[in-house]
Amino acid sequence: MGDLWWGRKVPRDLLARAPELDDETALSRLQRSLREAREALDMSPREIAIWLVENDFDRAGEVVDEYLDAPTRSLQDLGGELRKLLDKELDGRWYSYKALGSSGTPNLREGSVFEDSGRHYVLARQPDHPTRRVYVDPPSASGAPYTIVEGDLRARDFVWEVDRGDGDDIEALWSRYHKLLRSLELVPAYLGEAHQLLEIATEAIESPKCLGAQRQRAIKALRTAEKYYRRAANRIHRGRPAGVLEALVQMVQHITTSAVTIAEACGVGQLDFLSGPIAIRESDRRALAHAGEDIVDVGDTAEAVAAGSAGSAGSTTGLASASGSEVQPDGDHGADPELETDDEPTGETTDPERTDLESAAE
Repeated sequence: MGDLWWGRKVPRDLLARAPELDDETALSRLQRSLREAREALDMSPREIAIWLVENDFDRAGEVVDEYLDAPTRSLQDLGGELRKLLDKELDGRWYSYKALGSSGTPNLREGSVFEDSGRHYVLARQPDHPTRRVYVDPPSASGAPYTIVEGDLRARDFVWEVDRGDGDDIEALWSRYHKLLRSLELVPAYLGEAHQLLEIATEAIESPKCLGAQRQRAIKALRTAEKYYRRAANRIHRGRPAGVLEALVQMVQHITTSAVTIAEACGVGQLDFLSGPIAIRESDRRALAHAGEDIVDVGDTAEAVAAGSAGSAGSTTGLASASGSEVQPDGDHGADPELETDDEPTGETTDPERTDLESAAE
C-alpha cells in the first residue's frame, strides 16, 4: 500500500500510474473529502487530550499534547504508545479473564455480559489491542455456553468483567482513541489552518460569479495548493524534526493562502485584478531543500512559472501568490524521490507523490 490520502492508504500501483482527473471532477472529490473530514472531526485532538486528563488518564493526555505541540514522531508510533498506556491503566482499574475455555468454547460469566437495545455483548480485548464488542446470545439452557452471533473471540482474547457504567467508560475511552488517530490522519498536526483554507477556497469557487476561464484558473491554483498540503501531510504522518516541520508548514501556509485569495477573487468576479501565476516561493523551496525535503516540482517553482507566464501571457494555470511579493529564483530542484518499496505509510522513507490528493482512488 502507498501513502495516506485523507486517512486511507492508496494502492502503490495507482501512485505509480499517476492518474489524471479533469478539474471539475478533482474539485468534486476534494469537496467531498473535506466534507467527510469536517463531519468526522466532532471532537478535536486537543479536546480528546483534555478528556483523557479529566478521566484520570493523565500520562496519555500528556503524550497527545506533546505530539500536537511537536509531531516529530510518526503517527503510528503515537498510536502504539497510547494503546500501551491505556491498556496498562485499564488493567490497573478493572479485571479481565480469558475469553475461551480449554475446549475453545466461550468462557463467559454473567457479570461480563452487557445489553444495548435488546442485544447482548461482551467487551473483548487482546494485549496491545483496543477493546471491541462481541455480540452473544444467552445460554439456551443452564450450564450451556453463550453463543457468538456477531464478531469473534480469539485464543488470546480477554473479556472485561466490570460494572455497567465502567463498561461504558471503557468503550468511550477506545472510541476517543480511534477518533484521535482518525482526526490526525485527516487533518495532521500543524496543518489545521491550511485545511481550513482549503475549505474556504472550495466554497468560494462555487460562487455564481466564479465562472468560465476564471473558475478554471482558480481550480488549478487550488489543486496546486492541495498537492503540497498532501505532501506535507504525508511527511508529518511519518514524523519530522522541528526544523523540517517549520519549513513544511511555512510552504503549505503560503500556497494555501495564495489559493484561497485567488478563489475569493474569483468568487466576486475580480480574478483579473490579480496578476502573476501561483508558485512556490524561492525562500520556501530553499528552506525545504536545506532540510532535506526536496519536494517542490520543477514546474511549480517561481522561475518555471514565471517563464511559462512570459511565454503565454494570460493563459497561466493559476494566479500570483497572496503576498504579492516578487521572488528571484536561483535554479531548479532535483527530481522527485524514487518510489519507496515499503508498505507502511509511516515509515522513514520518501515517496514520489506525483498525484495530487484528489487524484487517488477511492
